[in-house]
Amino acid sequence: MNKLVFSRRRKNKDVANQFKKDLMGTKYLFEKTLSSNRV
Repeated sequence: MNKLVFSRRRKNKDVANQFKKDLMGTKYLFEKTLSSNRV
């Protein structure tokens, strides 16, 4: 049972990390388009 909880917690951590990566990627693309529009 503890193993199940641990794996679930680990999965949530992975999801959070992926979400953070996607957020950073979106922010990067957004800033890139802003800078290209500015020029």
